[in-house]
Amino acid sequence: MGAWTGAQNTKGRAVAIGSRLPGDLVFRGRSDNDPDPTAHVAICLGGNKILEASPPRNGQSIRISDLHNHGTPYSKVRRIFG
Repeated sequence: MGAWTGAQNTKGRAVAIGSRLPGDLVFRGRSDNDPDPTAHVAICLGGNKILEASPPRNGQSIRISDLHNHGTPYSKVRRIFG
């Protein structure tokens, strides 16, 4: 699929943010005004939780986070399977 978020952003099909399901990819941009929401990608786990990888914080580079605990909201969803 590609490791760069831009490549992942073109796979599967678009899904409304409110219709996301576990396994969907969720994307956010660098800021609220960023028209390209490919700065970061995470996997939706359900219950407003995501699985994400990023530079280590507190020794953890892969972690479960809250979907809404980021300065820039996740604004795009892609469903790869289903």
